[in-house]
Amino acid sequence: MNPTKSEIITLLKTSPRATDNPGWLVHSLAVGDTAGKIAAALNREYAESSGPLFPEVFPLDVEKIVKMGYLHDVGKIMDPAWKHPVNGYHYLKDHGYPEEYYNVCMVHHFINNDPNCTFSTIPDPENDKEMVDFLKTHQFTFEEKLIALCDAMCITEVTTLDKRITDVLARHGTNPHTSERIVATMQLKEYIDLLLGYNLYELFPEIKENL
Repeated sequence: MNPTKSEIITLLKTSPRATDNPGWLVHSLAVGDTAGKIAAALNREYAESSGPLFPEVFPLDVEKIVKMGYLHDVGKIMDPAWKHPVNGYHYLKDHGYPEEYYNVCMVHHFINNDPNCTFSTIPDPENDKEMVDFLKTHQFTFEEKLIALCDAMCITEVTTLDKRITDVLARHGTNPHTSERIVATMQLKEYIDLLLGYNLYELFPEIKENL
């Protein structure tokens, strides 16, 4: 199935999780909308330049990226919440969603094939074996990296990476590889800035209001 945005929003809003944790719903929608806005801006720059910096995936499917962002945390509709990457992966796969939608559930905490390169909790090789094995062989797409970046920019509204990362680390702690994940995330933002030709924060004047 290829869900519409309205169908995805209904799925999220009618979940008990939306009542138990309304911040989860607002965060999910913020990630999708933020990713869509960046993708649309990238498409505009691509249309004007089509330079060698742009990957072959351009032009991007903006609506698909928005929907991927909406669904990245869908696994939290099930318990336990800490298993949401795997739960979301299987939930969407079992319900016939396209591969890109369930894959982003599994990988949105990462931007490369190193399971240790994450902000806080490192996946356990035994308890999280499916995720760890998946990450080691998965070919990350541009869209997945964009969703991961936007996940690292959104609390219940879009903000700076600095503020969002501070929020995550304050709630979940750090690990020996946290600094590596921070550097990799900042480098990803710099790459998106390069494609745009300007700081992507300029797309979001509300960021200044949320500082």
